[in-house]
Amino acid sequence: MYKEIVLAVNPADKNDAPAEAAIGLAREHNAALVITYVHNPFFGEISMRERSSTHLKKMGRIKEDLQRKYAGKIQGLRQCSYFVVQGDPATEVLRIAGMIRADLIVLGPHPVKYEKKRSRARRLHKPEPRVSTMERVAQLADCPVMVVANTVSDIQLEYTHVVAATDFSPHAEHALQYAAQLAGIYKAKLLVLNVLETGALGPELPASEIRQRIQEAEQRLARDIIPNLGGGKKVVYECRPGRPEEEILKLAGENRAELIVMAHHSKEEDPQKAVLGSTVAKVALDSKCPTITINRPFEISNQH
Repeated sequence: MYKEIVLAVNPADKNDAPAEAAIGLAREHNAALVITYVHNPFFGEISMRERSSTHLKKMGRIKEDLQRKYAGKIQGLRQCSYFVVQGDPATEVLRIAGMIRADLIVLGPHPVKYEKKRSRARRLHKPEPRVSTMERVAQLADCPVMVVANTVSDIQLEYTHVVAATDFSPHAEHALQYAAQLAGIYKAKLLVLNVLETGALGPELPASEIRQRIQEAEQRLARDIIPNLGGGKKVVYECRPGRPEEEILKLAGENRAELIVMAHHSKEEDPQKAVLGSTVAKVALDSKCPTITINRPFEISNQH
């Protein structure tokens, strides 16, 4: 199913869950794995690098460290290569993924507060967008992006329950189609969820009105969404009131789902202009299972 997987790593990050998941998927699908590290220096380091040859030696040492770190873990993979480059992390990860035509990017959640600190330390003339590398990659990638916050066993990579969230936006439709493809390949149960954001409707909304809107949403799912997924009896759906991130995580926990699939929460038709909502970031950070985000149509091979 997967042929080319890009794994974005940070040698200083103690969380090796993304690497374990990417290596497990590469082994399971006989895919090539590209382990990528992007060195993102402060501006003072760039000017120093231009006057010194120590930069290449430093990058070489980082690559050797990565090769030693993963030498024992990548045994049995069809192919594994390493890219150690300098630049903006999101830009370079996307560039490498495009260059090799990756069909999956795997990375950790990388909280935005870390990048805010780096932005202040650089003393930029223009403020940087306050979004994390994960959010920017998920927003702009042409292929699916898997965010892994917690350790995943090889058994959990054999999906039996997949949660797919929708807000009825065009991006969510692409995510649903991708989730349906995965569920079909793994013969997994697909759980489609729409969340009625009660907080956005105002605190005085009567319970009867909430029930009516839930019923209307479930009718819309049954009429317009589910028939296009082709999953038969293995597709179930519901609408719940509450906060989207909380209800998505709750449904995944209730069913011990191995995967959550969703698009970013935005009505903007152009994903290049859309701002990634906090729902994806919060789900990815708090989910016990991996979260895949996808904003564009993406056909996957049915070979598994």
